Amino acid sequence: MQDFHSSSSEKERPTFMGEPPSINEPLREFLVPASALYKRIKENPSWSVFKEKETLGLVKQTLLRLPMLVWMISLRLLVEILDPALLFTQLLFRYLKETLFGHTTIYSQYFHLYEGLSYAASPFFNAVEEEIKAREMPERIRFKRIRLWEGSIWSPRRLYMKIRRKGFVIYLCGAPYGKAYFFSYYVARTRNPLVTLLFKLLSLAPLIGQTLAKQIDFNTFYRFDTAQAFSMSMHQSIQNVIKAITEEKGLRALTPEEQEPVINNPFKR
Repeated sequence: MQDFHSSSSEKERPTFMGEPPSINEPLREFLVPASALYKRIKENPSWSVFKEKETLGLVKQTLLRLPMLVWMISLRLLVEILDPALLFTQLLFRYLKETLFGHTTIYSQYFHLYEGLSYAASPFFNAVEEEIKAREMPERIRFKRIRLWEGSIWSPRRLYMKIRRKGFVIYLCGAPYGKAYFFSYYVARTRNPLVTLLFKLLSLAPLIGQTLAKQIDFNTFYRFDTAQAFSMSMHQSIQNVIKAITEEKGLRALTPEEQEPVINNPFKR
């Protein structure tokens, strides 16, 4: 089992295009000759000053640096304006995708808060991934670190691990809460966007619409069994890692009741 090191909350402010470009360097390069030029003009406020070779050199340097400064300022303003717009567009697209097409339904969840515990989420995710891979489950399991908003699109984003299997996805989190630390995960069912759209269209047909719709996405005992097997395997893997963490930190072990997840029907529409 890996060594778990302490760290602060792993979250960041949301951006779409990255950090805006800095204008400090172009501004400094522009101000050096511009300030010298202003000083010379102030000392000799007449047109004759522009006949001097040194003044003409300062004018040339200032004009050469001006386009780069204007470009960097324009680029920064573009990022500052477009970034919120692109974030809003991304959020709107995600909402339409999930509500109209790729609908997700959370059917299992787990949460526990530990007092006096603090460490990084990344080692926790790595240990869970290793634990799951060691089970050699028949389905293809994919792992990805993602950042989800804590609230609105203007709020910070928190680090999660996304564990995906055909038709199901788990969002795993480990984060500090004051002087405590919590572990949580949510198991959700995902649906094929085309199947979901076809299901909704067929459901609108009179008389036999509901019957036809159920034939393209019907439930079976096998689907129930494998869904529960996947969910239980994930839960046991996560609990094994949490147990190793608490033992390493000298915390008490959880009771069986505290380890139980909340489970609903994964195929309920």
